[in-house]
Amino acid sequence: LRMSRGLGDVYKRQENIFFVSDETVQFSRLTVNDLKSFYQSSYPTFDDKVFDDLISKLDLPRKKPLSQFSKGMKRQAIVAAALACRTKYILLDEAFDGLDPAMRKLIRTMIVDDIFDRGATLVVSSHNITEIGELCDKAMLLHKGEVIFAKDIDDVREGFEKVQIAL
Repeated sequence: LRMSRGLGDVYKRQENIFFVSDETVQFSRLTVNDLKSFYQSSYPTFDDKVFDDLISKLDLPRKKPLSQFSKGMKRQAIVAAALACRTKYILLDEAFDGLDPAMRKLIRTMIVDDIFDRGATLVVSSHNITEIGELCDKAMLLHKGEVIFAKDIDDVREGFEKVQIAL
């Protein structure tokens, strides 16, 4: 990870950042056990117990290739890996895509509990303002690479109105 000069060492070191992409195709051939081994070798802060507990809680098969998982199951496995890596920063891109409402709630709770317990920082990229509001206290809108606004999430909510038109 390459960052601008002058930033602290914490931003330069890959082991401090975990990115959960909205795409998981790169892990297709891996099993959950393989995923664990991969991240153990990449992150010195990887916590086996956290990973094993989360995978058990999510009831994910450990020896089945991720290519045979549903989109939601893949997302669950990657989020478990993200939390087990114990990084200072977790970046989530469309974090809840493919998850049913019950699983969204469970994953959200797992993420929030972890972030608060460790004092980590969460950055969420989403098109869903409700989703962002459930995880974050600040929001930023980007359009064509430009910052349109950066506000507290409550201020963003106040700026929206629901309009229903009946014809």
